[in-house]
Amino acid sequence: MTVGPPSPDPGHDARPDRPVDPKRRLARDPVAPVEPLGMHPSLKPTGEHIAYSAVGSLLGGLLVWGGIGMLLDRWLETGRILTVVGAVAGFCTGFAIVYVRFGRDD
Repeated sequence: MTVGPPSPDPGHDARPDRPVDPKRRLARDPVAPVEPLGMHPSLKPTGEHIAYSAVGSLLGGLLVWGGIGMLLDRWLETGRILTVVGAVAGFCTGFAIVYVRFGRDD
């Protein structure tokens, strides 16, 4: 059984006369950590995407917590009071999420 020379690390350049490209280094290399790549310009959120996200957060909170209230109403036989409480709590939660994500100034 013959053992050949160790294979070169794919993150490093085997030729010492050329500088090593930091993007080619492995993430496990403690000498030069890999910098994260930025977001592609076509993936950055626009005003329309932000609006859809805000509406989704408001409706999602309303439907989830209203649905939980409705299930509790059926289980506890309390009429529709917990459905209303859950819907109001869900809307307030959704509004708080929208405010935290989009409403504050940086």
